[in-house]
Amino acid sequence: MILDAISNGDFRPEQMGFMDDEKYQDAMQEIRRCRATLMENIDKEDSLFLDELLDEAKHAESAACSRSFQYGFAAGLVLMQEAQALVREQSVTEVCIKTK
Repeated sequence: MILDAISNGDFRPEQMGFMDDEKYQDAMQEIRRCRATLMENIDKEDSLFLDELLDEAKHAESAACSRSFQYGFAAGLVLMQEAQALVREQSVTEVCIKTK
């Protein structure tokens, strides 16, 4: 359950829902291939810099995914609140019409 995962600290939306996607897997494989090719052709100092660059890109993507999840979650809550308000409003209108 999601509530259990959240309370146990196992819920990581930036890692869920796309890691098994074929396009994601293909892109990651291509990144690994490009990295290996670069590592063969650059010196040790540049290879360390490349690893640092890839790590920073991973952190940036993780932050973007987390923020995107937070925004989507908040928007979903607002949508649910608006839907509930419409249902309540419709229910009140129906009650008023029936009582007249």
